Amino acid sequence: MRAKTAWVLFGLLVAAGCGNDSTAGKDAFDDGNGDLHLPDSGTVDIEPGSDPGRPDVGIDAPDPSGDAPADVGEDPGTPSDAAWDPGDVEESPDAPPSQDTPMSDLGDPNPCPRLPGPDDDVRKVVVSLPYNAGGSKSDRFTVLDLALDGTLTATDTTFDLGRRHMGGIVFSPDGRLGVVATDAGKLGIFRFEDDGSVTVVDPGFGGTFYASEVVMDPSGERVWVLNAQWRENGGGIYAVRLGCDGTPVNEGLRVPGKMVSRLLFRQGDPSRVLAGAVDILDSEAGREAHLLSWGAQPTRTASVDAFGDDHAMLASAALTRDGRFLLLGDNQEFSNPDLPNRVAVVEVLADGLEARQILTPIEDPIALLTSPYDDAVLAVSGYGNNAFVIRYDPQAQPPFANHGAPAWADMGKPQLPGGAAQVDRGSLKGLVLMTEVRGIRMLRFEGDGTVTDLGLTSLGDGIEAMPGAIGVQP
Repeated sequence: MRAKTAWVLFGLLVAAGCGNDSTAGKDAFDDGNGDLHLPDSGTVDIEPGSDPGRPDVGIDAPDPSGDAPADVGEDPGTPSDAAWDPGDVEESPDAPPSQDTPMSDLGDPNPCPRLPGPDDDVRKVVVSLPYNAGGSKSDRFTVLDLALDGTLTATDTTFDLGRRHMGGIVFSPDGRLGVVATDAGKLGIFRFEDDGSVTVVDPGFGGTFYASEVVMDPSGERVWVLNAQWRENGGGIYAVRLGCDGTPVNEGLRVPGKMVSRLLFRQGDPSRVLAGAVDILDSEAGREAHLLSWGAQPTRTASVDAFGDDHAMLASAALTRDGRFLLLGDNQEFSNPDLPNRVAVVEVLADGLEARQILTPIEDPIALLTSPYDDAVLAVSGYGNNAFVIRYDPQAQPPFANHGAPAWADMGKPQLPGGAAQVDRGSLKGLVLMTEVRGIRMLRFEGDGTVTDLGLTSLGDGIEAMPGAIGVQP
């Protein structure tokens, strides 16, 4: 949950140095309202492959009312000291049911099955464009077409949701509905029509939560909203049901917890769910990895201390395709500045969890993506302007080994990556799309434990073309 405001603004300087029409000097500053002010002269030039270093970071505490500054940090759900009061948050149009109501009693469990489409089709890629030309905040999102040969092509389709400056956008299994947790702690929901146009269902759905992340249920019936605040501030996992047209209904808090920041469903077994949190349900504090039995009333099966100390701040998580190992990315920098960032490995057993391995140093692992061939994990490094290939061999001891960065193509290392998504099926299986200040970088898991850099697609010149959050239709 590292504060990202400073490096996002630094990224704008990089983008300005790379664009044709924008310039920015070293004295550019944020006026405190999220607007970037650029001096009249001066440029910052960063050669491909160079490392701009780590800017100074300031942290502002979020407002649990949902009106927190958009760039408080990577995760708007950072805990605050204010007592949580559902009355301070915008309520959903439909009053949520009691937290004691079983999910099976919340109506038709699947009135509109959202079945996956063909393995091979033109996929829609959606990215946020979080800044306007002058550096002020933007709510714009844009759509690109991903062809079967891997070519990315811009379309004329743009739309406005609540702003999201980095991270991911999730889709229903059929690719029709897209949902993003906005920087204001709400849900932006949109729908693709048959002709490829976009309908905004709700630009900022609020409820009794402050959304830091959102996870699509495997059924597509609802999304799970992660509120990464403390328990007394409403922290935990909330259910939001999606109507057939995408209309959201807040179903309330389902799993209370402290700083619940990650949630992953095991493939083929949605009854066993992995979570990353300081504590959850009845767990002891300080055990970051949790195995839950998922159902109408989720229960905790096991928890384990993944890092061996209390300093970790969970920035990312991934589950190997065989369901055997959970990986948690730590990007803390203030609790113990002398402790390097790392990735913890936890083995998922039949009825428990076991801490197995720590990979370090891996600076600022903002995203972890697992190969569909189950032989590698890609760790995207935000501050490190890099990505690292972690080989996976379940028979080896230890099972994971950091093999360093891919062989970067002509554009060199990525510059301030901010989000990543991947394709898991069809002829593009293994394709990864990663945003950075210069555009969208494409990489590919090869099936032999390696990753290939396929190059960079620019969205245009200037700050307004810098992508942030990203998602691709499944």
